[in-house]
Amino acid sequence: MRRLFPAPYEIAAYSWSLWAYIILANLPVSYPILETVRQSFQVFWRFLLLAIVTVVLSVILRPLLSRKRRGEWSALVRNSKLTDFQFWSDLVRITLALITASLFHFLLKSSIYLINPRTWDPQLMRLDRAVHFGISPSLFLLELFKSPVAYRAIDFYYATLYGVIVVTYPSIFAAVAGKQLRRAFATAFVLVMILGWIGYATLPSWGPVFIQPQEFQTSLRYMPMTVRIQSQLFEETSSLVRNPLGGRRIVYGGIAAFPSLHVAILTLFALVSRRISRGWFKVNVLLILFMILGSVVTGYHYLIDAYAGLVLGWGAYRIGDFWVKRWERDVNDEEPTETTVPGQA
Repeated sequence: MRRLFPAPYEIAAYSWSLWAYIILANLPVSYPILETVRQSFQVFWRFLLLAIVTVVLSVILRPLLSRKRRGEWSALVRNSKLTDFQFWSDLVRITLALITASLFHFLLKSSIYLINPRTWDPQLMRLDRAVHFGISPSLFLLELFKSPVAYRAIDFYYATLYGVIVVTYPSIFAAVAGKQLRRAFATAFVLVMILGWIGYATLPSWGPVFIQPQEFQTSLRYMPMTVRIQSQLFEETSSLVRNPLGGRRIVYGGIAAFPSLHVAILTLFALVSRRISRGWFKVNVLLILFMILGSVVTGYHYLIDAYAGLVLGWGAYRIGDFWVKRWERDVNDEEPTETTVPGQA
């Protein structure tokens, strides 16, 4: 019966969502929460479909690539996740939890100015320079990678490729990871959403490009996708500042720089992938480094935002892994074995 109880990722996701809903309901402006929920759960089916396609391909390709005989191949398919009810149950539950947690993270992120209107950009800028021996990492990296080709590559990676990664990786992890790992990943992902927003609300900041745009004028000429997104972000946040109670159009959720959730999420992905494939882990480490570079060169973040993102991703992974192992141990301890006979010692 304990297996029917909420898993750690569900406890975190739905507790967070209830708390977030209460905050949103008490803000002096109405958000179309139900409409946003409806739109977000359209993503549910895409996420679930990608996960199903991934697990089917992994089950079919593994025996084909290992050149198993037809009889052995059929046995492998019968004994795979395709016939495992626990896997399908986990897949649906994880998908619902991640979509719900991400939805309320998005809504709360767009409300930061209403919750805490103070910004910490001057302090973060000074700290960023102090940590790096008086040098501005933004100016240093802009000069180091001063090339139209480099700028265009960063533009594509940050504005497009990251979106593909953040949509596909969770589905792949849910499909190919073992039971304990997929649950730990789901729990850690929800924790990144929660702790990341707490960082946003505690130390609200806009980021270098919105505070000192003149420093990024040259590089942004070669980053059309980044400019389009930054323009929309600026409009979303500045319209809230100008008229907090007015109508709003939310596309990207507004500006919030500290910590870098892009870096935090890629860090989590890398740590999870390490338990699946060492080669995949190495690729993901490179993706983290490129993301750190891109976050600074595009002006979205101070370099210390990336450091905070690394800590956040690692911490969420460790907590999620520990919590799931503890929960599963409790589940197993409370389930009777087949040899237990009632009334006998």
